[in-house]
Amino acid sequence: MKPNTLHAVFTTEHSIALGGHFYSTSNIQDSFFAIVHCFMGNFLVTNVEHCRTRILLLRMMQYFYKCLVSGVNPEGRLSVVLPGHQSDHFLAEYSNGHIPNMLENDSLIDALTLCNFCILANVLDFRTYSFPTLDDHEAPSPREYDQRAKWDYNALSVVDREHFTYTRGLARNFISWIGCNYDVTYGQATEPVVDFERHFAGRYLHQQCCAILNYKEKATGEGLSGLRFCKASDVERQMDLLFGEEQWACYGDWAQTKLDASMHGSLAFGDRAFTIKRKEKPLQFKGRLSLSHPLLPTDKRAEFEPTKLGKTRGDKLYSSGTRNGFLSSKSNRRPLRGEESSESDTSSPSESESSEV
Repeated sequence: MKPNTLHAVFTTEHSIALGGHFYSTSNIQDSFFAIVHCFMGNFLVTNVEHCRTRILLLRMMQYFYKCLVSGVNPEGRLSVVLPGHQSDHFLAEYSNGHIPNMLENDSLIDALTLCNFCILANVLDFRTYSFPTLDDHEAPSPREYDQRAKWDYNALSVVDREHFTYTRGLARNFISWIGCNYDVTYGQATEPVVDFERHFAGRYLHQQCCAILNYKEKATGEGLSGLRFCKASDVERQMDLLFGEEQWACYGDWAQTKLDASMHGSLAFGDRAFTIKRKEKPLQFKGRLSLSHPLLPTDKRAEFEPTKLGKTRGDKLYSSGTRNGFLSSKSNRRPLRGEESSESDTSSPSESESSEV
């Protein structure tokens, strides 16, 4: 059964139903749509939140990157053949049947959709809008709301946040690599898109962000509560933190684009009347090329480190917050040398609180 399909299990007698889930490249767009629907409707449209399976999508991004950018050349052939008996295993793992064909329109959109998910991974994760110490029946305190506003404090673990940052950087590098190696031409146009990152990939990314904002506004207006502690303004803020750094301007002016969010009612790509072909003279790709494998040579060229490239303003706020113990207000700052804390309720967090956060 394809993803994004409404379904239910009916039996003629009391039964235990056993099922499973997997992601496929050809259905990645439907998987993305389903993730957005679950994000908006929460348990109205799903009976369980499969947070840990999202890691598989991040690994798919890493897999595509290793195959297309690191392990094989643009023709889809292995650029390196490993010696001896290990060759068969390598060839099976990186066979073309598992990776998108970048010369096909649908496959290109599949790849870009996966990139968009990786870029928006924390935006679409319900833990981004939760708090780590709250039970289901508890409400956040003013201090916790203040921490979220100041430091992007939430229930994501440090490890998950670092994974999101790294894979977001890989997605950005992957988009750049496509633009360096392929030309996309719309309809009857005689010249290809000049700036692939901004006018093709970036436009698709911003369109989906606008559609998500529009969806959240409509869902709230129709009484669909969705996630706790997550309003449309919270989702918009997460996107502002994502695109707030200058290095994200290559995808367009988000502040201007979001003003027309109401015009975008679909997550789908839209007009697919374009052609794609390899560049006769590929542009220099400045991202990471080296494949992390002990039997393969290391690429010594300059690279854009994915962790640095994927870092957002929200990541920087969170990092500052962890270093400062997530102090929530001016009155709650750590006392300077020679100062004393006047009241216990305005003291800095204890060591146990800091380490727990």
